[in-house]
Amino acid sequence: MRKWPNLFIIGAMKCGTTSLHAYLAEHPAIEVSSDKEPHYFAGNPKAYDESGYLKLWRDNPAALYFCESSTSYSKSHLFPSAIELIGEVCNMPKFIYMVRNPIDRIESHYNHSVACSDDARSPEAVFAGDLNNNKYLRTSEYFTQIKPYCDTFGRENILILDADFFRRQRQEVLNQVFEFLDLEAVPITNACVDYHKTSELGKDRLFVKWIRRQPWLFRNLKALLPRGLLNRIAKRPQEIVRFSPALRASLYNHLHNDISEFEELSGLSLNHWHK
Repeated sequence: MRKWPNLFIIGAMKCGTTSLHAYLAEHPAIEVSSDKEPHYFAGNPKAYDESGYLKLWRDNPAALYFCESSTSYSKSHLFPSAIELIGEVCNMPKFIYMVRNPIDRIESHYNHSVACSDDARSPEAVFAGDLNNNKYLRTSEYFTQIKPYCDTFGRENILILDADFFRRQRQEVLNQVFEFLDLEAVPITNACVDYHKTSELGKDRLFVKWIRRQPWLFRNLKALLPRGLLNRIAKRPQEIVRFSPALRASLYNHLHNDISEFEELSGLSLNHWHK
């Protein structure tokens, strides 16, 4: 009988979750999903059914953890039922939430959306007017996103990581993850590799825009083709947009209270975010 996952890397989007997912795949006691982001508990009707979802993991008797890494689970403004749905079927799950400077994350998220044909507006247009329901800002409200997980599953079952420190000390942070999971620390051979960097994505070619509107086709192509080959076929060079200092300051002011609450909850020292 196939098992439901008991380990989730829930985000945040554009904070190194693809790399962490790939690194954890090297641990013999961790079985990761073949589709890094199935979005099953996001309640997305285009996602997998139960049978297809549970087949994303190999039947590995040695595995203690079955992990998936859908960053949609830390977008409660879009998928408010994810926490409840996970709790209904997953036994004593643990969660990893990796974060970075929230303004840098927003900038990367915006460039990712442009690359994937999800947004064609300028940054000034994206962040004009009421920001309270802005998807980029809401995803960077780390306290707002993680507090319900702490309340539902217990703070002791949530590991919060600083992606900036992770980039500098990968094996050290991986050992922290293994300690959180009560697993033996093992060296990760591919920990020097960065996966899914926004600066290397490129922009969708015209035919890819149509493919993205056919979820079953897009999912199967991702499964069949190596990411490097897929990007060469589907992408053209994209110039990364950098936010102006004035826009960065405006976004920081909007997030200031959430950052302060998150710093207290997480226990992380986030002085480098305030610069």
